[in-house]
Amino acid sequence: LDALSYGGTFDEMVVEREFFIPGSDPHGYLMGPIDMVGPARCIVYGPFLYLPVGDWVADLRFQLVENFSGNVLEVDVFHGEVLVSESFSLPAEGHFSASAHFDVHDPLEAVQLRLILREGAIEGTIDLEEGVLRRAE
Repeated sequence: LDALSYGGTFDEMVVEREFFIPGSDPHGYLMGPIDMVGPARCIVYGPFLYLPVGDWVADLRFQLVENFSGNVLEVDVFHGEVLVSESFSLPAEGHFSASAHFDVHDPLEAVQLRLILREGAIEGTIDLEEGVLRRAE
C-alpha cells in the first residue's frame, strides 16, 4: 500500500495469514491451523484492508486435514454488507483455493474476507495459508 501513499497504484497484494483474525480470539492473530471441532461459527475473518474503489478479486488458499465427517464452508466478502457469499462442501483432506469477485464502492470502509463453518465439526483442521487481493481484469 506504500505506492498508494505516493500517488501510485498497485494491482496485487499477498495477505499473509497473520493479517487475519481467528474467530475464537478477536484480539489475536492467525498463527497456524484452526481446530474445526465445535459448533457452527465464523472461524477466520479480516484483514480489514481499505482498498481503492474498483473491481477486485480475492483468492484464499487453505489446507484441510482429517475432516473425515465433512463440513460446509461459507466464504464471503464483507464491505459494509455481504457483497458475495458462496458455500461448498469440504472434502476430507487436501490443498484448496476459493475466489470471490467483488466491487469496492467506499475506500473508507474496510474489506473483510470471512470463513464460516455452517455446521458443527467433530474433527479436522483448516489452515488458511494466505490470501491474495488483486484488481479484476
